[in-house]
Amino acid sequence: MTKLSIKQGVLIAAILFVVIATLVFFMATELQPSSPIIIKISTGETGPGEIQYTRVSVINNSDRTFTNVVVDMGHAGSEMIETLAPRQTYIASPNSLEGVSEIKVSTDQGVVITKNLK
Repeated sequence: MTKLSIKQGVLIAAILFVVIATLVFFMATELQPSSPIIIKISTGETGPGEIQYTRVSVINNSDRTFTNVVVDMGHAGSEMIETLAPRQTYIASPNSLEGVSEIKVSTDQGVVITKNLK
């Protein structure tokens, strides 16, 4: 039986700590499922001093097809998408999102995603 010196014990403990911390970090960041639907908001102008626009992009970030997707933009209105295929993006163009606090997207498959705007 070989005895470990204190330096060797500390070195082994440090290596184990780094390995465990790396595994925990990897599991926390890489193995968590990403959102099946992503909501992105963009605003801008078609050109300097020209028409201003607001876009709400709804992106299917999964490998499933979603049906009867409802994009609820509060008092700015709502839109319904019959089918949103994997990796497909739907763009809604409300006149304004002023005063809207959240956008909620729901599907027949039970997916509900809310994006807070404030």
